[in-house]
Amino acid sequence: MVEYLDNKGLRNIVCTCLPLLLAIFVRFLPHRVLSRSSIRLMVSIGRFITGLFRIYPRIGFTCGFYGTTLVFSRVVRCCCILIGLDTVCVVVLAVVRVPKCTAWAVVPKLFAVALDLHFPSPRLRRATWGALVVLFVRVAQTRSATSTASWSGSRFHAVVESCSDGDTCRVNLDSNLPPVFGSRIGIRVRGIDAAELRGARCPLERCLAVDARDALRVLVAGRNTTLDDCGRDKYFRLLCDIRVANEDVGQRLMADGYAVAYGGSGPRHDWCAPPEHRDTSALAKRARRCGGS
Repeated sequence: MVEYLDNKGLRNIVCTCLPLLLAIFVRFLPHRVLSRSSIRLMVSIGRFITGLFRIYPRIGFTCGFYGTTLVFSRVVRCCCILIGLDTVCVVVLAVVRVPKCTAWAVVPKLFAVALDLHFPSPRLRRATWGALVVLFVRVAQTRSATSTASWSGSRFHAVVESCSDGDTCRVNLDSNLPPVFGSRIGIRVRGIDAAELRGARCPLERCLAVDARDALRVLVAGRNTTLDDCGRDKYFRLLCDIRVANEDVGQRLMADGYAVAYGGSGPRHDWCAPPEHRDTSALAKRARRCGGS
């Protein structure tokens, strides 16, 4: 009849294997450096404690008391963790049934490795430390790439939250930045000018501004956008080329007659001026639809 490993047997195997694993682990450490450093540290601590007891007996007693309390609390914490692991082991062993002979066969193998004075070889030790260094560098690079995933040079990746008119929106940067730096950031589309909604000077400009705002919302609202060649305008908003699915939003607005080209300086387009009768551009058609003669 096959006997299966229970919780008590697993605890005995772990207690037997821990010293062997510790002995094997210590052999991978740089012994010369550690021995010198540990001796110096122990001598320094001994001198400090001796001097503290001689000069300030009360302080020395207090430090010793708090040190003992700290060690005791750590031991209690470790016991609680072991109790939790013990509960987990009960659940695991109830699902995974391991024969006792198979489980105890691990102990002689660990004994053989621990008693082998030629293990590990210098090459294995170097390979182990090299693998640890490569793993550490890899993890550090992964964290760095994750923290800067939304920004590279002058390019951002953002989600548009709202649009106030035909060339201005608010975006949430897809990054680990605090909300004050990354949420609801004002952004203006570079190279275009649309009718102003808040500062409309006439009903025609207001109608064109509403049309341009609605068109921009359809293009970018709630979508992942790419912000290229970003800078700041005079109102401290981001001034960027906005792309959605590799399509330039500014060029699309100008082609559909919702905006005109504007480089940031010079005279701006007069949105209250009625279009000419011979003008067949998309902008003129929209102006006539809004009531412009």
